[in-house]
Amino acid sequence: MIDVPYRIGQNVEAILTLESDGKKSEIISGNIEELNIKLFSYGFHIQIFFSAFDDAELGQLMEEIKPTHATLTIKSSDPKKSRAVVFEHKGLVIKKFSRPASDGNAEPSLRFYDLAFVDYATKSWGSHFTKKIYIDQTMKDVIEAEKTPLISIQYECESLTKASPILAYCLEEKQKNSFYSFLMWYLYQTNGIFALDYKAKSYVIRDKKDESGTPIPLAEWDITPATCIYPEPARYSEQTIKYSPESMEQTPNENPNALESVKNDVFDDTLHILFPEQLPQKVASKLQPEKIVIQFFLKKIPEDFDFDQIHPGALIEIKGDETRGGQWCEDSVYKTIFRITEVSITAARKTPAFRTKLYIQPYEVEISITAEAKDELYVQRPEFQPPIYPFFISGMIFSEEGDEEQTTFSLAKKDEYPMGHYHVSIPLAGEEKKAVVPFTPDLMSGQFYFPHCKAQKVMLAIYFQTAKIERVLDWEPLTHSPMDLQTCKLVFASNGKDVSTIMSHEFKDGKEPVFIIKQSSSENQTQLMQLQEGEFLLSVDDKGKRNLSLRFKRSEGITLMMKDEESGITHTVLFNAESMILSTEGKPGTSTITLTPESMSFAGKKCLFKFDEAIWEVAQSIMQTAGNKIILDAPMVTAKEKALLGG
Repeated sequence: MIDVPYRIGQNVEAILTLESDGKKSEIISGNIEELNIKLFSYGFHIQIFFSAFDDAELGQLMEEIKPTHATLTIKSSDPKKSRAVVFEHKGLVIKKFSRPASDGNAEPSLRFYDLAFVDYATKSWGSHFTKKIYIDQTMKDVIEAEKTPLISIQYECESLTKASPILAYCLEEKQKNSFYSFLMWYLYQTNGIFALDYKAKSYVIRDKKDESGTPIPLAEWDITPATCIYPEPARYSEQTIKYSPESMEQTPNENPNALESVKNDVFDDTLHILFPEQLPQKVASKLQPEKIVIQFFLKKIPEDFDFDQIHPGALIEIKGDETRGGQWCEDSVYKTIFRITEVSITAARKTPAFRTKLYIQPYEVEISITAEAKDELYVQRPEFQPPIYPFFISGMIFSEEGDEEQTTFSLAKKDEYPMGHYHVSIPLAGEEKKAVVPFTPDLMSGQFYFPHCKAQKVMLAIYFQTAKIERVLDWEPLTHSPMDLQTCKLVFASNGKDVSTIMSHEFKDGKEPVFIIKQSSSENQTQLMQLQEGEFLLSVDDKGKRNLSLRFKRSEGITLMMKDEESGITHTVLFNAESMILSTEGKPGTSTITLTPESMSFAGKKCLFKFDEAIWEVAQSIMQTAGNKIILDAPMVTAKEKALLGG
């Protein structure tokens, strides 16, 4: 536990400047009752209590609903420094309170004020709730796009410059997922560092802590004995699991400080891009400090150590006297270089501020400093709310294969996508942008291979750096049927309304099930297979020219038919239970051959047999009947039996 606070009697010249929409007001030390300043490595929070009489501009600023900028300036009280500015921070006001003085002896126009402001990134990005998808861009591109004019950032982080197929986030105010939270989460995931450079008055994103600069010596008699906060090491051994449906590989990382048999199993995230719901991305940051942290109060402000040096990021070294040496600072835990991570300054006026017009006033000042070892890898971060993944948004499958209306698909292959990937148009990502989405079997059986085709509207599950097709949002146009029909359809492919391969099932007349496979290669050319109760039909139809069909019908038999529209002739072969009938029908008439087990008959306008040789072997008799005459145009060579010729 840290020591009892130590208070310093210090003359302070402070000025609070408020500005908004062209209005401006200054509050000087003579009116400032109390200052509470907290400086962190990533930003600051400053709270000021003050009083004022009859200040119209201040009243307007307190009522102003537009953003109010606040600047706290502290000048050196050392005459040798000629009132040089040693502390100046500007930010956005986050809360304002006022009340009339309640003391009956106070003048009626006296009011007390309570105002707090924070650094620009904390407030502006903390109020920024946006939904974006970036394609083939870097996190630096994202930050620059979301940066406001109030924020200046330097980049010293290599991972920010690596392009990603997708960078996406959906930030909701009700979930407190601001862009500030998102950025802090991202840097936590990747072990990046977001810092406020108190000297340069700008932010910086680094991939490692800044170790530059000469440590500032602090004499042990100028500070309270430093409290040491010792880290509690992780008591588990981490084990990485590389998992697949075929195997599981476990790689232990033994921790000598772990309890026996206590582990932290972590899935290897190599295939996160394909299976984000199963393999979350690993956190690269240290989860807790590994070195000691010290806390102490300043007992005085040394001549060579002013407010401009008391800030996070500054390196310090606790020293003893050059001749006498030190006492507690000689302990081994203090014989290292420390980095300041947090500064807390509280300054309370010693005397009432009513109507005081002085710029320099005496304050009771407490300065608390928290510092870490220079080589500490753990990063202090602000509280953040992780973004929620996945979020869902619609898109459309893109393919350049085939004709404009043709239901083609394009599955490009890369090492990261062994089964291929789609390109999906997502309006939120930009008109010309196409997101890369892995092709996976998803909920279908492995026996089915049905890639999503061009112009298919889909619902996407969006993760930070990948996406998955969750479901489709509409039916292929050719699947639509009249609402009064009980129809199910499967469209394998199409190219407009006239070219398609379709499988369908419907109830004929609302009762009889009919199964149809239909393939059309043009407006006129259709191939059909149809099954229904007691009937199976195969047909090839060239509209307006020719139709070929084969029908199996339980009640009628087998019918083979060819209908030629140009000649007007229809050929039919019927196999039924009693006979086989072959017929040809056209404008001149109809010719029919009928075969039964006991007879064969010919019917038509004309019958012609033409052979090189014909042999008729008749067991009993031959009967020829003619309405007019019979002409035998050949000599009788041999008559084995008596021939009876009708006259």
